[in-house]
Amino acid sequence: MIGALERESWSDVTAKLKDFIGRRIRDPSDRDDVVQDVLLRVLANLSDLRTPENPGPWIYRIARNAIVDHWRRTAGWTTYPLSEDCDAPEAENEDAVLQGVASHLHLLIRRLPEPYRTALVLTELEGLTHKAACERVGVSLSAMKTRVRRGRLMLKDSLEACCRLGITPGGKLIECEPKAPCVARGS
Repeated sequence: MIGALERESWSDVTAKLKDFIGRRIRDPSDRDDVVQDVLLRVLANLSDLRTPENPGPWIYRIARNAIVDHWRRTAGWTTYPLSEDCDAPEAENEDAVLQGVASHLHLLIRRLPEPYRTALVLTELEGLTHKAACERVGVSLSAMKTRVRRGRLMLKDSLEACCRLGITPGGKLIECEPKAPCVARGS
């Protein structure tokens, strides 16, 4: 456990963070990036520390959040960075992109295996809560959440296999171009 910052040197804190983060992120360069991110967050938010005599839990919470942020960034969504001279798409182009994705999603959802298709239709398309969907289907809440999560992953994989997605660094979808042959088109 990381002791009080006054009693330990920053190199000790860094070594402990590397061990902690290294157990969750195997790539040494990614691990070092996350450690540096954690140290920057700690320094930037020292005024928020409520228990200066025992900062360990606070630092580890920051480390856990940084690890989650790392995995979210590297979760496998394909992004294509915009060039410096590229303008943002017009509103009508955005609508066309969303309509293209929606048509692919509709077909891809129909091709999902049964428990996952039903879970996604109920929660994502009909707007039911996980609890209402599990009551309608007759499964436990955890089973419904698992089905929704797995269905989303299957849908994401199918969409990425079918289409080349252009996503800005901010997460905005700007392009959906079908790959040949496209699974959603039945080819």
